Amino acid sequence: MKVTNTITDTFKCSLERAFRTPLHGDATKILTGYGPVPPVIGFTKDETWGIVGGSRVPIMKGNFMVKEGEFGYDEIFEKKPNEYWRWGVTQLGSSMFFAKMAQGEWWCTDTGNGTISVKWTYTYFGRNVFTQPVNWLFVRLIWSTIMKNGIKGIKQMAEKEEPYIYDR
Repeated sequence: MKVTNTITDTFKCSLERAFRTPLHGDATKILTGYGPVPPVIGFTKDETWGIVGGSRVPIMKGNFMVKEGEFGYDEIFEKKPNEYWRWGVTQLGSSMFFAKMAQGEWWCTDTGNGTISVKWTYTYFGRNVFTQPVNWLFVRLIWSTIMKNGIKGIKQMAEKEEPYIYDR
């Protein structure tokens, strides 16, 4: 019981920049919120973020659906430099009653003509058959827009060579 959304884009930057920016850059410029999902305003417990097994805890701004403060637990599962990385989000809280976890994946490919092709996939795993319709609606109507807005932020940071927050 999972629902996946995938988006692609082309960046005009180095392969390293396209790969490292969503992993090491300022995620508050990526996870800016939409609808009932408030923006991420920071992270805590992030001393190991950037390496396989590394983790961090997002801090949400809060709104009528989500209490302000720590929300979820991010962990890096796999990292192939300048090619692919995969992470998971667990401990989603009661407002995400329909999903038990989410998993993100990021691929980068050098096209050979000065651009980098990127592919970003997010999969939400439903809690059970009864909550799967809500999971599907959330991913299709809300999370897909968060990803569309997020990839714009990633692209802008990568192409402007903004400094990294994490350098691991």
